[in-house]
Amino acid sequence: MSFFALKTVAVLSMLFDHVYHLFHLELFDQPLEAFGRWAAESFPGPVGDALSWFAGFLILALPYLGRIAAPIFLFCIANGYRHTRSVKRYAQRIFLFGALAQIPYFLYLKAWEARLGEELYIPLNFMFTLGLGLLSIALYEREKEQNPSLALLAAFLPIAAAEFFRTEGGGMYAMLVPAFYLTMELPLQKRAVIWMLFFPVAQLGYWIWLFQGPITGPPLAETFLYAVGPCLGVAVALFYNGEKGHATKTAQYGVYALYPVHFLVLALLGFPQQVNNLLKVYQQKGGITCAGQPAVSNNLSPAGAGGDDRLPAGGAV
Repeated sequence: MSFFALKTVAVLSMLFDHVYHLFHLELFDQPLEAFGRWAAESFPGPVGDALSWFAGFLILALPYLGRIAAPIFLFCIANGYRHTRSVKRYAQRIFLFGALAQIPYFLYLKAWEARLGEELYIPLNFMFTLGLGLLSIALYEREKEQNPSLALLAAFLPIAAAEFFRTEGGGMYAMLVPAFYLTMELPLQKRAVIWMLFFPVAQLGYWIWLFQGPITGPPLAETFLYAVGPCLGVAVALFYNGEKGHATKTAQYGVYALYPVHFLVLALLGFPQQVNNLLKVYQQKGGITCAGQPAVSNNLSPAGAGGDDRLPAGGAV
């Protein structure tokens, strides 16, 4: 699989993931549930049961398609360092589009908040994670030649910055960019084993959460989705054949431009729901109803704050 094909898979996964987070009920879950009920009623017996089971399976499986994006983008940054003519311009481009995307990203997450009915922590977007991962490689390579004893420390500084500034995925994801880079020349079998461990280790917090209580229900489902699900993206990256593919400059910059644009479009599509939820909260807190009567407050303000684990990152880029 060429580099361009890999990025295409990652972009499609990212778009699906971000659409899914906002509109999964009306676009996926509700239609599939309706199909499952229709199949069970229309085809009593094994056929109906099988179709109904398959509909339920899709509801559980579809979120995993969005976990493919992040590992591929992290790998692409590591591979891009090896082939870029100018690391400086490469980093500038990533940070520029990260900055352009931050406000649309904020609006998108606010629209998602409205759908969830709870607050989300809003970090710097995934472009900053990728850019800091790239800087980690660049500093490592520079110090490796000039001062080998400081190479690892220099590489750690951008990773620490990703954690300190709370970029999407944080320092653990930023660290995976140099991790991909340093293991890229290993034989395929060794590379596959090491890469498959990257994300289960990076999402250590999920495993701690899982084993703190009964290993059932939401903890088990979310741990597999966010800690094991990205291994699907790693599996795709392992098919990289070293070829660039048929990528034009327009396509290359189009991928960067798509990042802020798609967040803005999705935020606008999700905005009506956000407005409705804000009006409900206002009314419940004693605002004025459309009929001009004082609203009764039920103290239903959004509760709970989702951390980075609730974000689309993933695939985010």
